Amino acid sequence: MHILYSFFLAGLLFASTAVASPSEWEIDGSSRSQFSISLVLQPNIEIHTASDISINIYDRTVDASYRQEFCVRGTVDTQYTVTVFGEAAIDDRFVLRSSENEVLPFDIDFNGDPAETLPDRLGIATPSPVYRIQPFTEECNGATYFTVVFNAADLEEAGSGLYSGSITFLVSPV
Repeated sequence: MHILYSFFLAGLLFASTAVASPSEWEIDGSSRSQFSISLVLQPNIEIHTASDISINIYDRTVDASYRQEFCVRGTVDTQYTVTVFGEAAIDDRFVLRSSENEVLPFDIDFNGDPAETLPDRLGIATPSPVYRIQPFTEECNGATYFTVVFNAADLEEAGSGLYSGSITFLVSPV
């Protein structure tokens, strides 16, 4: 780099003395140079792990749950909330629908604080408690997660078949 820089300056000086006469320089003897700057700003918050869920439930007499890592990383000292959106049943629980339009209610629990042992139950379109973000410099280790919970009573009432739906997690800095 140093050699290239020195060569560039020598070429610039040579070009200036060979092409431009003193009358073409700026009045005060200064020179101008223009250059471009490119900058990429990374997001303050990033959802590092999330994927689709497929569950097979065989025993309807017990509650069924599925736990998935949900790592939210970002800049140090950032805090965030999670708001979950999805189709709601009459009792304000999330639902999946069958091809016969039957509904199967379920709940979402979220643990956004690795120091806590009990997760928070998330309501539809209701922001969660505030959580501290995991820094970009740290690896995700499964300490933050969400759980999809199906109650045994709801499973026993539901007809057999495929139930599907979607939920959206909105992660917001605070």
